[in-house]
Amino acid sequence: MKKFTLFMSLLTMMIVGLQARAADVYVATDDPTFNVYTWSPEQFGGWPGTLITEAATLTEVNGMQYYKMTLEGTGRFIIFNKDGVQTQNIPLQDGDNFFTYPVNGNYGLYETTNPPIEITSYTIAGDATLMGANWDPAATDNDMTLQGDGTYQLVKADVQLGAGSYQYKVVGNHAWSLWEVPQQGNDTLTIAEDGKYNVTFTLTLGDDASSSTLTAVAEKVEDVVIEHNYTIAGDEALMGSNWSTGDEANLMTLQDDGSYQLVKENVELNAQGYEYKVVRDHSWDWAVPQSGNQTLSIAEAGKYNVTFTLTLGEENVLTATAEKIEEQPVEITSYTIVGDSALVGAAWNPELTANDMVLQEDDTYKLVKENLELEAKGYEYKVTANHSWGVFEVPMQGNQTLSIAEAGKYNVTFTLTLGEENVLTATAEKIEEQPVEITSYTIVGDSALVGAAWNPELTANDMALQEDGSYQLVKENVELEAKGYEYKVTANHTWQVWEVPMQGNQTLSIAEAGKYNVTFTLTLGEENVLTATAEKIEEPQPEPKYLLHYGLNEDGAEWVDVEFVDNEGVLEATAEFAENTEFVINYGDLWYGGIVASEEEAYYLIHAGWCNDIPLATDGHKNFHINEAGTYTFVLTIGEEGIKMDVLGFPAPVLHGDVNGDGFVDVGDIGVLVNIMLGTENAADYPNANVDGLGSIDVSDVNEVVNIMLGLQQ
Repeated sequence: MKKFTLFMSLLTMMIVGLQARAADVYVATDDPTFNVYTWSPEQFGGWPGTLITEAATLTEVNGMQYYKMTLEGTGRFIIFNKDGVQTQNIPLQDGDNFFTYPVNGNYGLYETTNPPIEITSYTIAGDATLMGANWDPAATDNDMTLQGDGTYQLVKADVQLGAGSYQYKVVGNHAWSLWEVPQQGNDTLTIAEDGKYNVTFTLTLGDDASSSTLTAVAEKVEDVVIEHNYTIAGDEALMGSNWSTGDEANLMTLQDDGSYQLVKENVELNAQGYEYKVVRDHSWDWAVPQSGNQTLSIAEAGKYNVTFTLTLGEENVLTATAEKIEEQPVEITSYTIVGDSALVGAAWNPELTANDMVLQEDDTYKLVKENLELEAKGYEYKVTANHSWGVFEVPMQGNQTLSIAEAGKYNVTFTLTLGEENVLTATAEKIEEQPVEITSYTIVGDSALVGAAWNPELTANDMALQEDGSYQLVKENVELEAKGYEYKVTANHTWQVWEVPMQGNQTLSIAEAGKYNVTFTLTLGEENVLTATAEKIEEPQPEPKYLLHYGLNEDGAEWVDVEFVDNEGVLEATAEFAENTEFVINYGDLWYGGIVASEEEAYYLIHAGWCNDIPLATDGHKNFHINEAGTYTFVLTIGEEGIKMDVLGFPAPVLHGDVNGDGFVDVGDIGVLVNIMLGTENAADYPNANVDGLGSIDVSDVNEVVNIMLGLQQ
C-alpha cells in the first residue's frame, strides 16, 4: 500500500451556513481507496464514511482515469480518510473540485480544477515507412525505453528508406494532445539516398513538454535499390476514388522511356477544374507537387480519356492531358409515352412496352389509350426512346400537358412527328356513355343493420318490387343498439352505377336498444327517395320462479338459491342448513320474509318446533332465522290471502316431565320412574327420565313430575 500523504492548499476557512452545496471529487483509478464523510450534519453513512468508488462514475481528465463523485449536502465540512489517516475539516463550498493523484510515487488529495498529467509512456508516431504504423500513438512497438542517463530512446533497425523526408514526433500516454514534442507540427528526418537504415530516436526531458527535445539519427547499414510505386490521387470524379493513396486502379506503370503513366478512360467530366497529384509507395511522405495540387481544366463537358505522366529527375514533373471522346449517334429502336398514371397506366415508366408508339404510313408514330377515366384537369406526358431515360426525349426540358375540360371517359391519341424539330401532341376524344339498365336494387350499410358491412353483392339485401311501383326490403329480428345506423341503396350489385343518396348515406336512428323489424322503401321518380322505418318487437318476459335464498349473515358469506318445484300442486324446496342460517323467499323483483310485529322484533324466528302456516310479507319484513343445523323442506301455499309457508324437518319438541313419551305429563310418568327405581324398568329405554337433570333417577325426579302436574313448575 502506497503511503498516504495530504497535500492541501485551503483557500478559505470561513464558516458557512447550512445550505445545499455541491463539490466534485475525482479519485485516481490506480489507488481508489478514499472515503468521504461529513459530520455537520452526518451524511454518507457513519464513520469512516462512504467509499467514493461505490457511488462514482468513471471519467477521464487530462488522459488519466478517475472515479468521479459529486458531494451534495448541507454539511459545513467534509472529511476524507484513507487507511485510517484522515484530513482536517475541509469547508464544503459550491464548485469545489478535489483530485487524488501521485506526486513522487505517493497519492495525495488536492483542491484543483486542472490536475497534472503523469506521463507513463513515450511513443514515437510518424510516417508509416519510417515507423511501421502510420501516425499511431497506440503502437507499443514504437514505445521508447528509459536509459541510464535519464533519456528515453527507440531504435528502428533495418528500415528500408528511399531518398526523401519523413516526419515524426513523440506523444505521451499513447494519446494525442496530452503531451507532445514538438508541441506544434512535426520533426523531419531527411534521407539523402536509398538504403537500409538503423534510426535512433532520443528524447531528453525538460521541466515540461516545451523544454524537452527530440532527435532522430539515421545510420545507413546497407545499399539497396528500392523499387517505388507511384499512384495518382485526386478528385473522385477524375480518379474514381476521393484522394486515395491506396487505390490500385490508379497505379502508374513504368514506360520504355523511364517515365510513369496512367490512363483513365471514358471519364465523364464537367466543364471545370479537377485537382490531382502523385504519391510514392502509397504514402504522402513523397508527392509531386509536395505542396498543393495540380489542376486539370476541362473546357467542355463530356467523356474523356485522361493521361497522367510522371517524369523523374532533378525536378520531378507531373502532367495530365484530356482527350474528348466523340460519341457515336445512338440508334433508336422504340419510342415510348411516359406520364401521369391516370393517363398511361404506370407513372413515368419508360420500360412499359404497352405504351410503345407504332410507326404509321405517314412516318409518324402513334399510341392510342382507350377508355381512360379522366378528371377535369391537366395531365403531363412526354416521349422517351429505347425504354430508357436520357437517350431521346420530347420535349427535352419539362413535359407536355393534356388539358381535360370535363370529367369522363376518353380515347387519347399521342402522335410523334420527327424532323428538324420533333413534335409530340395528344388529343382526347370523349366517349358518350350509354345509359345502364338497372336490374337490381340492393341495400348496403352498417353490418348490424344489414348483416354484412357495405356489400353491394349481397343478394339477401336485394329489394323487391311492390304493387305500387316502389321497392322494399324487410330485415326481421335485427338486434340494434340505441344509436344511428347508416345505409344507402346501390344498383346491379356494384358501386358507381347508381346510388341513393349519391353523396353520403342515410341514417336510421334507434332510440331504445332491442330487436326490430326494419323496412327499407325506395320510391323512384324525378327525385329518388329512400327511407327506413324500425318497428320494435316486444318480447314476452319469462314467468319468474320462486327461489329459496339462504346463507349466513356474515361478511363474505356466499348465499345460495334453490328453486321451488311443483309437487302435486304445492311448491317445495329442500336445503341443507348450517346452524344460524338465514333465508328469504324470492319471486322476480319481490322478496318475501317474516312479518315484523314491532321494531324490537329483529327476525321472524323459526326455532325448535313445527312451523306451519307462516304468513309471508314483502313490505315490512325481516329475514327468517333457523337456529339448528339440518335438512329442511319448505312448502309454499299461494292463495287469495297471500303466501303461507310450512317448514318440515324440525325434530319433535321434548315435553318436560313426559318420561314415557306419550305427549302428556301424568301418573303414568310417575309409574315409570318408580319402576326404574325398583329395577323393573331400564332407565336406558327412557331418555327423558332424568327430569331434574341431576344425573340419577330418584325421588327428586318424581317430585318434579308431581310439581309439573300441579302447575307449580313447567
